[in-house]
Amino acid sequence: MDESAQESRPAPIRRRRRRRRRSNITAVYILAAVLAALIALAIFLKWPRSEEGAVFTTSGDGSISAAALADGTVRLDWTAAENADGYLVEVFPLGDDGTADESVLYYRADTPENACTLRALDGAGECLLRVTAYTLAADEQTQIACETPLQAALNFDTPLVDSLSWEVEADTLSVSFALLPGDRCCVCLLIDGEIEQLLAEVDGDEWSLAFGEDALLPIPEAGEEITIGFYAAREQEGIAYTGPISAQLSLCEENFLGCELNAAAADEGDNVYTLTWQQTKGETFAVQRQDDDGEWITVATRAAGEEMCYTTEHLAAFHTYSYRIAALGGEAGEGIFSETLSIETQQSVIYATIWPVRNLTAYADPEMTEEVSTATAMQAYCVLAEAEGAFGIRLDGELCYISSDYCMINLPEYIGELCAYNITNSYDSLYMVHEFEIPTVTGTVITGYEDVCLADGSFLVPLLYPAACKLLVAAQTAQELGYRLKIYDSFRPNKATTRLYSIASALLEEVLPDGTYTGVPISSLNLPEQTVITGTLEDGTEVEAKVPLTYAEIMLGNYTLNYYLAAGYSKHNLGIAMDLTMENLETGEEISMQTSLHDLSHYSALSENTYDADTLSSIMISAGFTGLSSEWWHFQDNDALNSLNISPVTSGVSVQGWTADDGGWRYRLADGSYYAACTAAIDEVEYAFDADGYVIAE
Repeated sequence: MDESAQESRPAPIRRRRRRRRRSNITAVYILAAVLAALIALAIFLKWPRSEEGAVFTTSGDGSISAAALADGTVRLDWTAAENADGYLVEVFPLGDDGTADESVLYYRADTPENACTLRALDGAGECLLRVTAYTLAADEQTQIACETPLQAALNFDTPLVDSLSWEVEADTLSVSFALLPGDRCCVCLLIDGEIEQLLAEVDGDEWSLAFGEDALLPIPEAGEEITIGFYAAREQEGIAYTGPISAQLSLCEENFLGCELNAAAADEGDNVYTLTWQQTKGETFAVQRQDDDGEWITVATRAAGEEMCYTTEHLAAFHTYSYRIAALGGEAGEGIFSETLSIETQQSVIYATIWPVRNLTAYADPEMTEEVSTATAMQAYCVLAEAEGAFGIRLDGELCYISSDYCMINLPEYIGELCAYNITNSYDSLYMVHEFEIPTVTGTVITGYEDVCLADGSFLVPLLYPAACKLLVAAQTAQELGYRLKIYDSFRPNKATTRLYSIASALLEEVLPDGTYTGVPISSLNLPEQTVITGTLEDGTEVEAKVPLTYAEIMLGNYTLNYYLAAGYSKHNLGIAMDLTMENLETGEEISMQTSLHDLSHYSALSENTYDADTLSSIMISAGFTGLSSEWWHFQDNDALNSLNISPVTSGVSVQGWTADDGGWRYRLADGSYYAACTAAIDEVEYAFDADGYVIAE
């Protein structure tokens, strides 16, 4: 082995020794670092991470609130503590002495938030609720509790609002309810089930709130709803406890509606009335009219929220109508309450039947400046409009105007029940001579009156329009005195006049029958003394005999036949005269005059007038009519006679023709009936009619 090799061998040994020394030093450093870490960990575990632990601001400043929820749980909220990492919530029972029994734990929760939800604890009685804030030690597991927790005694029996009852009157909601002793009621506005606004806190058991423009809440509009909720609140030491929304009510427009309909009727003219009423409680409103049998017939309905009004059709003249507005509710539409209106109509020419007494020029305008057609004499027309001195009628499918002065109007359609009507000449003539019959006249239908009595028992009573206007005044005067005028005859065709005169004149020298037509005893008639003649028989015996009375002796007296019947034409033939009497307005009984009406005898003369006959005469004369000295019942309009160029009308009247009402057009036959549920050719045109007789539009 050479020297160099020998010298190189121990060197590695020395290097190994140096390496061992360095390892020892490293180990010491590592051990020291570990020890330092352990010491630091120990320090971390021993002391809080922050300089201060979790604390509530000041003992007693913190507060707890509890809110019972609908599911029975209880939401707790409390004042947040400074530096808190979490909160421990505990519930213990309280003994009678007010000491918590911490050996029994009803509830415990650990939460990082200053709120939590407890399970339902109803029935637990008085409990101690403790909320302890804590911080976490350095290990982030160890809790370091604050020295002064929040705690309060709490009865978990849920505060509730019970037995809620309410009513709305005069826009004010009044509510009563029941609460547990010590609780108060909180009233709130709910929107979509959530509390939108606290309206009031009530300590008692009653509460009221006015609604309106300047009030806390407005009255709901149609289709809107306001929901008000009620919950109870309880103040206990250190805690406020509120219950869930335990009662609520929803208010809509109807709740603020009362039970007063305040129905009214406004005259729109021409016997059309608009009925109005204010909306009240109820789901629908029925407009009903009472029929002749006293039954209420529904003519229209209005749903809540619709306009509360109804416009009638054109009503008959001088008739009393009873309308009823009924508020209905429930599925079956039971009546809740109602109000009745009485409507007394006036005169109206709309839809009345008229007959021109001569061919009349028809005009396109009510001022009658543009000639367009001709209205045929004695054709029945229906009045569609009225202007000064003109009637609007339909001619050739167009509205035209003719002079109203030369038209007879049907009185029952114009002045209605202001007068009574009994045109006996159309079914059982009363023409007699002081209760003695006129053969072929008494009890018959007078020639020209065949179509005057209609199928429904009503009569046509034509009178020239100017005279009809005067009659209206007379009828109103009579009503003021407690009477109703009763018309037995008005227009009389000339052919009836001439026939009556012919028969009566041939009857004058005839001997009176042995008995009266009506059965009245002859002894009660105050007949003139019969002439007694004497004679001698062949055997020389003197005898006496009474000469039978003739019609002439009873009829004429100091008059001639012309005083009763015209030989040519009478004022009746012109449509300006009437035969009428009176009846008691209340009882309907006819007033007794000196004779029966149409008694063609001198007993009917005005000189024989009774007090009531004089009353009738006074009424008619004051209205502008003139009477006849021979007939207490006859009155005529001489003003029309003198101012108008009128000629006698030969033929009688008929209603056959087109007529209209609010339902449309119908074709009326001579007996007053209508084409119905059929087709018919009229003036070579085919028309279809529905079941009510109205033309079906193509």
